[in-house]
Amino acid sequence: MTLITPLICLGHCVDKKAPLRGAFHYEPRGSMRIAICTLILLAIFSTAKAEVNVEAYQKTMEAGGNSAALMQAYISGVGRGYWLMNYSAKMFCPPEAFIAQGTNFTAWINDMIRSGVAKPDSNIEIALLVRLLEVFPCKQ
Repeated sequence: MTLITPLICLGHCVDKKAPLRGAFHYEPRGSMRIAICTLILLAIFSTAKAEVNVEAYQKTMEAGGNSAALMQAYISGVGRGYWLMNYSAKMFCPPEAFIAQGTNFTAWINDMIRSGVAKPDSNIEIALLVRLLEVFPCKQ
């Protein structure tokens, strides 16, 4: 998609007489037109950045409460994502009896921080992956 597409959409949202250029011809009315154009613009220009460094992780966990619970859920999601990815691309080899839990992932990150392996500017997502590779190496 080029930069022209959002400009066409924006022009169509502002000027009701402007033709809608594209593969289909749908003319939403009023606020629906603005909502559709806004969603298209947000989808094109927004970027999701989901990485947490060790320093932010420590501050959040020390604060406790909902923030710590959300961080725990985030780490659990990242760990389970690695776990699911591992089914198709065997990067680490856990025993079959092992059950992946968020508490394991958090404990591993905390161990890496305490031992100094994970520096304050390190990403916890990468630190968790490194730990999974260390704890569950595949036999060559």
